[in-house]
Amino acid sequence: MQTYEAIKNTKNKNSVGPDNLNIRHLKHLGPTAIQYLTDILNLALNTNTIPQIWKLAKIIPIPKPNKDPNLGTSYRPISLLSPIAKTMEKILLPYITSNIPQVKHQHGFKSLHSTTTALQQITNQIVKGFNQKQPPERTIVVSLDLSKAFDTVNIHNLIHKLQQTNIPNLIKKFVANYIKGRKGYTLYQGSKSKQQQFKTGVPQGGVLSPSLFNLYTSDLPTPPKNVEITSYADDMNPTASHVDYKIAQNNLQPYLEDIFNWTQKNDLILNPDKSTATLFTPDPAEYKTTLNLTINNTIIPTIKYPKILGLTFDTKLNFGKHAKITKEKADNANKIVKTLTSTSWGKQKETLIATYKAIVRPILEYASPVWSPIISDTNRNKLQTTQNTALRIATGCTSDTNIQHLHAETKVLPLLNHLNLHASNFYLNTLRSNHPLHQLNFNKSDPRNMKDTIFANIEYHAGISNIMNTTTITDEIIKQNLKINHTKTVGDYLNSLDINELIGIQPPDINPSEQSLPRNIRRTLSQNRTNKSPFLYSYRNKINPQIYPSPNCPLCKTDTHTTKHLFSYSYIKTNLKPLDLWDEPVAVAELLQQWTDAMAAAGGGLGTPV
Repeated sequence: MQTYEAIKNTKNKNSVGPDNLNIRHLKHLGPTAIQYLTDILNLALNTNTIPQIWKLAKIIPIPKPNKDPNLGTSYRPISLLSPIAKTMEKILLPYITSNIPQVKHQHGFKSLHSTTTALQQITNQIVKGFNQKQPPERTIVVSLDLSKAFDTVNIHNLIHKLQQTNIPNLIKKFVANYIKGRKGYTLYQGSKSKQQQFKTGVPQGGVLSPSLFNLYTSDLPTPPKNVEITSYADDMNPTASHVDYKIAQNNLQPYLEDIFNWTQKNDLILNPDKSTATLFTPDPAEYKTTLNLTINNTIIPTIKYPKILGLTFDTKLNFGKHAKITKEKADNANKIVKTLTSTSWGKQKETLIATYKAIVRPILEYASPVWSPIISDTNRNKLQTTQNTALRIATGCTSDTNIQHLHAETKVLPLLNHLNLHASNFYLNTLRSNHPLHQLNFNKSDPRNMKDTIFANIEYHAGISNIMNTTTITDEIIKQNLKINHTKTVGDYLNSLDINELIGIQPPDINPSEQSLPRNIRRTLSQNRTNKSPFLYSYRNKINPQIYPSPNCPLCKTDTHTTKHLFSYSYIKTNLKPLDLWDEPVAVAELLQQWTDAMAAAGGGLGTPV
C-alpha cells in the first residue's frame, strides 16, 4: 500500500507541523487507520479538494551564528508542513519525476546524481584542457548566483510548464491546486504571527518542491557550440574551454546574456555582483588575469578560489586551498569527539570512532572522487593528521604512537586507502549505462597526464579489472564488485601491516571482551600494545628523564620496565604472554592491577593504571 510505504520510508523527526502532528504519529497508525488515511488522500486527489491546513506552513526562525538578533535577515526560516500533506506529496513524487523533462546538465534531486557528479563533470572538462598537447586549453567557469530561487518561482509560469508535461491530468490538477493559495505564519518565542499568503515560490520543505523546481528550470537555454553548463538545483555553472582564454570568454558571453534573459522571463533574480568567474590555466602568467564577462552590463568578479557546491577550486587546479579549509573544519569537528572523553573517563573507543566517522570523516572526504586523484601528497597528509588525532583520542594512545598502530587498533583505513576506495567505488557506479558520467568511460586517452581523474588513472581500476571484460554490466554485477572492492581494499591493507615488535607477528583482532573494561583500563592496554605508555618507567624516562632518571623496573631495579617485562618478571607470576594483550585483555587488565598494587606498595606510586 502506497500510503504505508510512504510513511514507513520517511525519516523520523520531532518537528511538529501546523496540524500539531509529526511523522512519528503517522508511524503508529494501525491497518484500519492507514486505510482510513488512504481513503482521505484518494478523496482529496479525485475531487481536487485540499484542506487549507495542508497548504499552511509553520515557520520557525533559526538564528544565524554571529548575526545581530535584532535584524530579520539574521534568521534562517525553517518551514514545517503537515506530515499528512507531505505523505501525499511522497506518493505523487514518482509520477512527477518520471514525467518531467530530464535535462542532462541538471544533477540536483535525481537518481544516481549528486553534487559529486556535478563537480566531476566540471573538473573533467578542466582536466582535459590541462592534459592537451602544447598549448593546453584554458577553461573559464562561471558560478551564477540566483537569489532565493525556490522562493521567487512564478507559480503561474510553473503551472503552465506543468501542463506541458506527460504527468497524468488528475495529478496535474491536484499539484496546481496544491501550490496555489498557500499561506504561512511565524512562530517565535511562543507567539504566532498573522497568516500571510505566499504569492511566489514552491513550498519550502515540500517533497515535490525540488522536482517542481527542476521542471521550472528545464527550459533553460541550450548552450551554444564550445560552451557547456552544469547545474545542481539553482547552482548553475556555464563553462568554456579554448587554448586562448579570450576566445573562451567570447564564446561564453552570449550564453550569459541568454541565461539572463531567461531569468527575466521567469521572474528569477540573477545577481552579477555575487556571481563569480574563474580562469583555470596551467600558465602562471595568466593567474592574475581579470576576465571581462558581464551580466546585464555588470562585470562578473574574477576570483582565484571559487567555492562551487562546497568544493573550493583554485586556478592551478591543485585543490590546496580546499585541503586547508577542509582541515580547519575537520579539526573543529574533532573537538566534539575530544569532549566525549578524557584520560580516566569517557565514551568507549567504539562510540568515539563511530562519532568520528559520523561528523569528521564526511568533512575530510566530501567530493573526494573529484579531488583525491589530483591533490598533492603533502596536502593529503595534512588531512591524515586530523584522522590521526581522532584515533589518538579514541584509543588514548600517546602522541608518538606509530600511526599504523592507531589504524590497527581502531579498524579504520588510512585516509589514502579510504579515498582510493571511494574513488574506485564511484568509478564502478559510472559503469551503469544510466549514470550521468557513463560517457566519460569512453573518452580517448589524453595526450598528456598533467592532472589525474578517476577515469584516467589505472589505480582506480585496480581490483575491478574483471568487470571491464564483462559483455553486459548489470546492476547486480556492480553491486557484487562493490563488495569485492571493499573486501580487497581492507584485505590488502591488513596484509600490508608491519609485524608488531612486541609479539613478532601482525597484530590480530582484539577480543571483544575488552569492551567490558572501563575506559582508562582499555587506554592502558592499547598503549602497552605498542610499548608506549605512561604505565611504563621506560616511557616515563624517555618523556621526562629529570623526574624519572631510570628506565628500569621500580620493583627489580635491574630490567628495563617495558611491556614485555610486565609478563616476565618472576615476582608477579603469570602464565599470560604479550599476545594476550589482544587475546585475553580482561586477564591482562587483572595483571596490570597486580603491577599497580605492587608498585604502589614499593613506593612506585602509579595508583590506578592510566
